[in-house]
Amino acid sequence: MAASLKDDERLLAFHALQEWLKLAAWLGGVAM
Repeated sequence: MAASLKDDERLLAFHALQEWLKLAAWLGGVAM
């Protein structure tokens, strides 16, 4: 149970990071 919870948190963090990267890439495109 604890292991699966940790995996879920890692997956959420990974998705959040992807969203930030997409946002940063979009902002970079707008700035250029």
